[in-house]
Order: sequence, then C-alpha cells, then structure tokens
Amino acid sequence: MAELKNLTEVKMLSRVNPSTGLVEILPCLDIRLNDVPMDIKSVTKDGWFGGALVSKNSQLGNVNKKTNVESDCLCLYFHNPDYYSEGRMQNAINYYKNFKKDDGTPIEQRIHRVYVVRKDNSDVLDYEI
Repeated sequence: MAELKNLTEVKMLSRVNPSTGLVEILPCLDIRLNDVPMDIKSVTKDGWFGGALVSKNSQLGNVNKKTNVESDCLCLYFHNPDYYSEGRMQNAINYYKNFKKDDGTPIEQRIHRVYVVRKDNSDVLDYEI
C-alpha cells in the first residue's frame, strides 16, 4: 500500500425521509481494505485511543442499521506513526472488550477486526477482537 488515499472509496448515500419529505444523507463507510468496507478513524494525538474504538462501535451500529452493508471492521490511521505502539493497541482492545454502558451492562460489540495503517509504512497490521 503506497498511501491510504489510494484505498479511499467515498459514496454518498441518501434517502427521502418519509415523515418529512426531506432528503437525508445517510452515514456511510469510508474505505475498502482487502475488499471489506469499513469506517476509518484517524488518531491525531499521542496517548490513549481506546475511546475511539467505543465511539466507532456505536457509529458502526448506526451505519449497519441504515444501510444494507454489514461491517464489523475498523481502520485506525496513524498520521504520526510514533502514536502507535503494540502496548497501546492491546490496552485499547482490552478497554473496548470490557467497556460497560452507564447501567453497567456490556456494549454490543460490533467491531471484530481492527486494521492499523501508519503513514509511510506499507505494513497493515491486523487485530482480531
């Protein structure tokens, strides 16, 4: 992989809201990697990124409900490769796997695979959750 932008596939999906008659832009998945549609999250700060998995999990659920695509993958893109480390990734996965809602019940885990892409690095790391 030369650059992440070469993988980008953007499609705007819309529908007419039956109750208002207005056109709504539907949420959509950002990229295809290994022919699998998925959302992408750019990690732009050094530090903790476990919350990104939790927030994207919720967003992925919304996309899956509103489109005919079932996706269970997320791509984390590190513009600064120094923000990534194996230890931080494992901590983020553990945080996600053990995350609880406000009422103490576990979230429905929709993300089952995370791909990690680092700028200027051709290796795509693959984590099964």
